[in-house]
Amino acid sequence: GYKEVKATVTANATIQDFLALLDNTAIAPQWVDHCEKIELLAMPSDYERVVKTSFSAPWPVKDREMVTYSLTQFDEVNNIASIAISDASDNHPQTSSKIRMQGVKGKWTLITLDANSLSITYEGYGEPAGKMPKWLANRLVVTSTYKTFKNLRTTLEQVE
Repeated sequence: GYKEVKATVTANATIQDFLALLDNTAIAPQWVDHCEKIELLAMPSDYERVVKTSFSAPWPVKDREMVTYSLTQFDEVNNIASIAISDASDNHPQTSSKIRMQGVKGKWTLITLDANSLSITYEGYGEPAGKMPKWLANRLVVTSTYKTFKNLRTTLEQVE
């Protein structure tokens, strides 16, 4: 009953610009809708990250968090990068009063279109857990994804 989202945007940026933006967790609340903060929990390698993302939720919904593992891979022949995201909640006990999202999975696909043009696609799914009507969860995921992608393009293009 929960929606999986898919969104695509084209920005005047490079793969390296996007990866640098993801690594700059301090500015995540500026472009990720409802994001309070992102904390880097572990970095097993240059291509792997474990992060905890905290979200504020509109009343009467309770705030949420998710813990995810990501693996970045590069196809240098075709100038494509992909970031596979999976739920890492089992490896990181909950320490906050926020509701922990479950079953989180996603994938970023970054395709270089030309020297300074990038296609960015995200496909993702997560169960909000706790008490939230499915209709509300589905509405929030669609509107938040739209706002995040709108902010993503603006933020990437301002960084240059």
